Amino acid sequence: MLLSCQLDVLAQTAETQAYLRRLVPPDEDRSPIPASAAHNVAAQLLATEAGIDTHTPMARGHLAGGRWLTLPAARIEDSRPPDDRDIAVTMEDSSAAQWAALFAAAYGLTGRERELRDHLIPGRHF
Repeated sequence: MLLSCQLDVLAQTAETQAYLRRLVPPDEDRSPIPASAAHNVAAQLLATEAGIDTHTPMARGHLAGGRWLTLPAARIEDSRPPDDRDIAVTMEDSSAAQWAALFAAAYGLTGRERELRDHLIPGRHF
């Protein structure tokens, strides 16, 4: 999804529309509202740039059936001043490591529990 520096939606893919519809289902005859996902991540980018917050401009959302999305935000590189550049919010499948980090934070896993969790993640190499 491409947002202006004022967070207006400039463009999005059909897949983005489908993801947003699944993240926050709207009424059947309405379009999904990007505020719950893309706008929040883009606003975090603005807060980080302004020095208000230091958290990474990224969020995760659960689609269904164990599938999670990661939504990072970044400025588009072009010749305009940084504050005037558009913002891209991508929506991509979360990796096993990203999902595991979210799980650990949500359930308050101890260091030892996190270590054991890491041994259980498929494809993880140590």
